[in-house]
Amino acid sequence: MDPRSTVWQHFEKNFKNGLLVKAKCLHCKQNYAANTSRNGTSGLKQHLTNRCKVYKPPPVAPGIQKLLNIQSNSYSIETWKFEQEVCRRALVEMIILDELPFSFVEKEGFKKFMSKVQPLFRIPSRRTITRDSYEVYGELRMNLKMSFREIQPRICLTTDTWTLV
Repeated sequence: MDPRSTVWQHFEKNFKNGLLVKAKCLHCKQNYAANTSRNGTSGLKQHLTNRCKVYKPPPVAPGIQKLLNIQSNSYSIETWKFEQEVCRRALVEMIILDELPFSFVEKEGFKKFMSKVQPLFRIPSRRTITRDSYEVYGELRMNLKMSFREIQPRICLTTDTWTLV
């Protein structure tokens, strides 16, 4: 069975009487207690990130963080970068889809929620949301026109009238 922690890629396991007792750093050859039921792997991770003089962890660009993607029982880690415009567009789409008032963005509860969810997001004013909504409307209208031109539909309108006698 493969070890669950990625830290074992940097350590050699030393067994005594069939039990794991020590772990030797592959970079600086330092020994550490390694009984995972008693010691865990946190000490080994700290050694790699803070104490090992030889190993240098790969740099992570500022503003980018790893994102655990859990969709359709497939787990993957992807890099994710905050983008103000993408979030703003998603906010406009949410307001349109849920038929919320444009003033929703100025409500105290929404501001507090967003400060916890994504502190980097600058909440636009209701006027900006209104302008963005018109842009989304224009884009969707153009896409619909293009779709109709491509398929050259013939539209028939029918009515079914029913009267109570």
